[in-house]
Amino acid sequence: SFRMHIQTESALERIFNLLKDAPDIPSLNLCTAFILYILSSDILTSQMNSDIIHLMLDLINKSSSININDQEYKKMKERILILNNKSLPDDIFYEERFNTCDIILETFVNISHNNLNESSKDEIRILGGFDQIINAVYSIIQDLSNNDIECYSLSSLSLRYKKLCRFINMLEEFSNENSEQSSTLHLDINRMYIAQYNQYSLFHSLSKFLDLSLIWLQQYLSINESSAIGTDIKNLNMRHLFRDGCKTIMSILVIFTNDC
Repeated sequence: SFRMHIQTESALERIFNLLKDAPDIPSLNLCTAFILYILSSDILTSQMNSDIIHLMLDLINKSSSININDQEYKKMKERILILNNKSLPDDIFYEERFNTCDIILETFVNISHNNLNESSKDEIRILGGFDQIINAVYSIIQDLSNNDIECYSLSSLSLRYKKLCRFINMLEEFSNENSEQSSTLHLDINRMYIAQYNQYSLFHSLSKFLDLSLIWLQQYLSINESSAIGTDIKNLNMRHLFRDGCKTIMSILVIFTNDC
């Protein structure tokens, strides 16, 4: 009922109007990003308007100059991580990448499932949202490729891998038609922008990610069958994860290679 009240009374818009200065204050920047993420998880408040989309991208842009050693910022980050670990059902965030940009990108993941209208997609693209997603995909893949798979626990590897797949699926969502009558022009602009960004960097990232996925899938397939039952179940789950990841990569590659 509280969420219904927020929606019907336009309280959400009023709240974020009061937070227009949030991007400039380190601790408030992070806190506001997390509030947006929580709200985006609820279908009643996931239909973000233009002002909130602008706020989200402003939070990301201003966060690049944040001093991560700021005491208030560190306290806020610690509080949010504790809240996240206690309250959220799924493992979404990990500390090494826990910042405003990653929180907002996970917010985009949530809102991308809700048939965003074309004007919202355009705003996200024009304000640099697509750039942030593609750069994040590149960054996480670089981290994974620079380290041996054995450097990560199964849970750590799974967390990073699932995040990558979510971001790739999100790019596919932004490239697809929604339930409205989508204009071919809008569709082509978004797809070509994503494909051609930074000299087709997404293709290079996806190619590297596919190679890694196939290598890891083969490694887990070749594990000795004499493994303990508990370990074998974990390995089976990882095989499914890598197999599904390969499908995710191939799906978006089919879309973009057809257009290019």
